[in-house]
Amino acid sequence: MNIGIIGEEFNYISYSMLLKSLGCEGINIIWFVDARISRKKWEKLYGKSFDYGIIFRALKSLRNIFITNSCKTLCRIHGIPYIIPKDYDINNGLPEQMYAHSESDYILVAGCDQLLNEKGLKLAKQKIINYHYSPLPAYKGKYVMFWQWYNKEPYIGYSFHEIDLGIDTGKVIYQGKVETFGDETLPNTAKRVVDISSKHICEVYNCLMNSESVMLNEEIQASYYPSSMYLDLITISPSKKIQEVLNVYQQTGQVRLQNGLAVRKIVCVNDRRISQCKIEDIGVSVPLMDGHIVICPSERIPFVLFRLLVGRKMIAGLE
Repeated sequence: MNIGIIGEEFNYISYSMLLKSLGCEGINIIWFVDARISRKKWEKLYGKSFDYGIIFRALKSLRNIFITNSCKTLCRIHGIPYIIPKDYDINNGLPEQMYAHSESDYILVAGCDQLLNEKGLKLAKQKIINYHYSPLPAYKGKYVMFWQWYNKEPYIGYSFHEIDLGIDTGKVIYQGKVETFGDETLPNTAKRVVDISSKHICEVYNCLMNSESVMLNEEIQASYYPSSMYLDLITISPSKKIQEVLNVYQQTGQVRLQNGLAVRKIVCVNDRRISQCKIEDIGVSVPLMDGHIVICPSERIPFVLFRLLVGRKMIAGLE
């Protein structure tokens, strides 16, 4: 059975699913399409992100050289064509023959933020399936791993489902679940779920070949979590109170400013009201309903140095 995989070069989900697929009997991976999206498109889908500037972008590019979990490297080792669509658009940027005369029986989408349209769905002769971090139909949408973890669910679900023109609405082919631990961080939970679920990818392909399905044996209520719901929760705004922000920070270890700047440390809180963000010696003072908090964007880099590298106005979102 010929399988095409759509993912991203440095996405751990993409890498894990590709690696495990290579060990499946009777499965031939005929190509990997890199479907990363531009910063502009990402922000349109999921909200504004912070631009740390040219120095930080250069450091990130340098770091990528040393990342071993690269789908591109794995494809080169195994002689799999690695395809980058024009403008990274999987619906219009691939060679026309891939849409008109598909060689892929099935396609696995794993770790991709793009949505397929009617043309994109023609990339497979039969079905395109997607890996989703939830027990569908519960937790449709974005950041659903976070919401299951945040809501203290007893397990994190995962589903392989057919892709249609809706959002996480296609028929489920294979489901599973991974037990959660109360003291485990979200990154560790996410990695563990991917490691466990990717081990079942051969079973998913067998379900496709035999027109079978594996479902969780329990009643699941439908729910939907748009990206805006997550951003509203973790974004500091003047309409929120100090304790509200502290509670989210203590539970999740993350909050952010309205300009997308991640907050790594809350330096102090103060009940004195201020009208706008201010750059202080120790961090950024951020106004809230009942006072203000002082935040620092990094735990390792002193704020004075961070401010020099990024710029005062950009940090406070004043540009």
